[in-house]
Amino acid sequence: MSDSSTRRTSNVYYLNDQVLIEATVSTENQTPLRLFIDSCVATLSNGTISNPSYSIIGNDGCLLDSTYLDSTSAFITPRSHPNKLLFSFQAFRFYANSQNLIYITCHLKVTTLDQTPDGLYKACFFSQANNSWYAVEGDPVICACCQSSNCAESAYMRYRRDLKQLGK
Repeated sequence: MSDSSTRRTSNVYYLNDQVLIEATVSTENQTPLRLFIDSCVATLSNGTISNPSYSIIGNDGCLLDSTYLDSTSAFITPRSHPNKLLFSFQAFRFYANSQNLIYITCHLKVTTLDQTPDGLYKACFFSQANNSWYAVEGDPVICACCQSSNCAESAYMRYRRDLKQLGK
């Protein structure tokens, strides 16, 4: 995508250029959906199982690239539509590799609009300026697990706690 959120005319990026990626799910003739990006991995070959690899997004929706010093990576907020999610990061190359082509593979997931974002369904990024995690929507506490790299367990423990409170 270009800065104006239209398709780019070129797929060439130079080192440190801002790369803007949009993920979209069609909601025509369906229940309205909210899209989340579960993970995105950069590799030198097609697919996520390749060496070297770099996790841009992981932990069920945490923009891991945003945690690095001087990073400008972020989810674009607010969303234009719940079924779209945009994020940006700086173009890079793998160390000691002259290959000019990098593959980015993302896994997406959706929820209904009435589901509240949680530890498994979130879009979180780290603000260097404020030294804290932010959620695209929902309570920023859902991003707390991004630092620990264990969001699935955090969501499970919260689920068990909620069941105990209900007496089940």
